[in-house]
Amino acid sequence: MLGFVGTGTLSSAVVSGLVGVHGAAHDIVVSPRSEETSRRLATKHDNVRRAGSNDDVVAASDVVFIGVRPQHLDAALGDLTFKPHQTVVSFVAGADIERIEGLCRPAGRIVRVTPLPMIANRKGPIVIYPEAPYVEALFSGLGTVIVAESARQVAALGCAGGLMATYFEMALTAVSWMEGESVPKATGRDYLLSMFEALSLVGLATPPEELKALPAAYSTSGGINERCRAFLCAEDWFDTYDRGLSDMKRHLERLVDG
Repeated sequence: MLGFVGTGTLSSAVVSGLVGVHGAAHDIVVSPRSEETSRRLATKHDNVRRAGSNDDVVAASDVVFIGVRPQHLDAALGDLTFKPHQTVVSFVAGADIERIEGLCRPAGRIVRVTPLPMIANRKGPIVIYPEAPYVEALFSGLGTVIVAESARQVAALGCAGGLMATYFEMALTAVSWMEGESVPKATGRDYLLSMFEALSLVGLATPPEELKALPAAYSTSGGINERCRAFLCAEDWFDTYDRGLSDMKRHLERLVDG
């Protein structure tokens, strides 16, 4: 039995992804919060049921997924009773294994997994730490599984996940600009996001050590790509990304520390 403590957007996406890949191979129990999401999942999937409480979820499950906000972690887990045979999979951003282990004793294994909401569509990165073959098999097919080598890597990858809203804001700005140039919004969206998707595929097919060559490779001398990149470099736009990532890391550490 797979159980979910906390049934928010991310947990809902994971449940949908798991059912999409594994079908009814696993029975799933979800906590009653949020009420709307948990009821919707139980109605939509025959192998998903809604528990009466978080205690019921933990009591019924062999693998317990923790999907609560960092600031609610202690309150959500403090009174739950775990068992030695259980594996606890934490989605909690910034909460290290030692902290989860302290709250979930005597659970036998603690694994951190950092999926993104796109997992509902079986897309996006899924970071797992430490190595856990059973958990990796569960998430295989739901996206790009990345097994991190250290907690520091997990933290850095998690901060990079904070660029999602920024990506959409950048895309929206470009679509709105095109709309001002008489391009219908739907047309601008289709063009831009299709281009970004294709560029992502190019990046994924490029060996990591060769990624630094891509900006120049996609900049024709005297062309518009060169011009835009030069303008943004002059505005320190890319340095701002670096500072933004560091700010996200500090913010996450404050959330976890309370």
